[in-house]
Amino acid sequence: DEGAAVSLGYVYNKQHKFSEAEEVFKKVLELNPDNEKAREGLQICIEAQKRDSSLSW
Repeated sequence: DEGAAVSLGYVYNKQHKFSEAEEVFKKVLELNPDNEKAREGLQICIEAQKRDSSLSW
């Protein structure tokens, strides 16, 4: 179910498992491009990955 998948993506984000979260959100958006929660979750995930990569310098 779409809602469960989005929730799983947010759990992955909280656990800093950003690549897993990104995969889940992208799959949801493939099925329903209008899912705002998945879009927001993906954006959070991408921003967190950028932040993490800049901190590793």
